[in-house]
Amino acid sequence: RALLQVFWSRYPLPLQPVLQPLAPPEVVTRFHLKIEVFPIRHGRQPSMGYRIDHPRCKSEILFSGDAEPDPAIPARVNPDTILIHDCCGRIPQAHHTSADQLVELLRDHPPKRLFLTHLPYLSPGDLRKLKTIFFRHHLPGVTIPGDGDSVIL
Repeated sequence: RALLQVFWSRYPLPLQPVLQPLAPPEVVTRFHLKIEVFPIRHGRQPSMGYRIDHPRCKSEILFSGDAEPDPAIPARVNPDTILIHDCCGRIPQAHHTSADQLVELLRDHPPKRLFLTHLPYLSPGDLRKLKTIFFRHHLPGVTIPGDGDSVIL
């Protein structure tokens, strides 16, 4: 919070954000953004996902947070959804979603675009194998950003 206050003091904006903790299930609207916070499974630890809508945008953004396979995600996916989802790679890990689990989760609810986050280090060969899993299951719009990458949605 202090870092954000320093940023906005150096780069003032006409509308400064209001920082407000959110707890699931909750829906808030700020500056035309509708933000839904919903609970998501991550072992015994509480975790939450987010869905962000703007009336002028055709697509919505759905963020899984740190999550194991959870039906709360496909229940919120529509053909215009941009999904940002936790993926631990090809090998399943406790409280996280593997590539095969994510493909199965999205089988009947493919998003418009899919961004994978929370990946371990992958060699170039492993990265190609991971992308092949999604392409083979008709999810070709997968993007795997690296640390520090910027993505324009």
